[in-house]
Amino acid sequence: MVVATYLEQYLAEIADIKHRLKSLSTGDFDILEVKQLISIAGLRTEHFLRAAVVPSTSFKDDFAGVINALKSHGISKELRQDLHQLRELYNDVKHNSEFRPSISDALQRLSEAESFASGLHGTSIGKVHFPISRRFHRILWVAGWDHYIGGDTEVHILFPSDDSHAPSVDCIHIAMNAWNDVKQDLNTLGTLSAGPEVIPHHVYETFRSEGDFHDAFSFEGEYRDIVSTLAKHEFRVEGLIEPMHREDTTQSMMQAFALGAMDVADAVTDPSELPTAIYVQVINLYAVSPDWTQLHQWCEEFGDFVGTISEEQRAQLSGPVWLSGDAYRLESSRALAKHKWLPILISSKLVMCLGS
Repeated sequence: MVVATYLEQYLAEIADIKHRLKSLSTGDFDILEVKQLISIAGLRTEHFLRAAVVPSTSFKDDFAGVINALKSHGISKELRQDLHQLRELYNDVKHNSEFRPSISDALQRLSEAESFASGLHGTSIGKVHFPISRRFHRILWVAGWDHYIGGDTEVHILFPSDDSHAPSVDCIHIAMNAWNDVKQDLNTLGTLSAGPEVIPHHVYETFRSEGDFHDAFSFEGEYRDIVSTLAKHEFRVEGLIEPMHREDTTQSMMQAFALGAMDVADAVTDPSELPTAIYVQVINLYAVSPDWTQLHQWCEEFGDFVGTISEEQRAQLSGPVWLSGDAYRLESSRALAKHKWLPILISSKLVMCLGS
């Protein structure tokens, strides 16, 4: 099976969106369909730039900042301006309900983005020619509770369960006004659903009973997309008591470092460079505080862990997946690499597995 590169995937996505827009233009169409396609194109472009073209940028940098960062990679002012025009169209669609985009304008912006991406052929910029790792999807619940004094929403990522107290696997505080933006982005990255058919009524009522409950929904897609989207809107709460710091939850940190390590595993040839690359990635994309006292130690340990396998194997690394009980013990018995003390391993099939 031939695995597409980041560049090939992006160009295929843009070509598909252009085809769908052209199909709409041949008859009567709903303007909401046009807006949805522009939203998908804008978000896919931003993700392509962040993940493959300039992966060192922080999620604290907005879309404009990511485009501006292309200057240091030799991308011309004209091409950057073309991308800014797509960004502005995307922002108008996303934030102005009265805005009515034209199909011809959208096609022009997409053709310009396509030209920019096509120009990356033959370059060695970022990870554009790297094969995309195997993807694992999962159904997860996302629930939020507002803290009006702090101005934040405490967001929990949970494994679905019939138990009234569904297990939380991660927690990130976001700005209170960012909830709808998070939902809109996740709806483009995966499948977002709500209602009693996806979250049982008794579980939803437990959420509501906990005070200042905001909303909850189900997301089918990649765990990394939830975390990186929430990290983009992270709100660090002043005065949060120590046990509530995300860095004091081992599971949250293990998952963040697993994602960061996988992201950079194929980006360096010298294993000694892995800790530095992981350091940048977990801070920029996965909401790990640069002030965390154990940050450097964890970077070194995860660098050693991933560096155990060969460069060729690192390029094929995928995941994460969660395993429990016998399933984890079975993979552990034949693992290629194991973390020194955390329940995390690289399986014989080059999948990063987390014990749950």
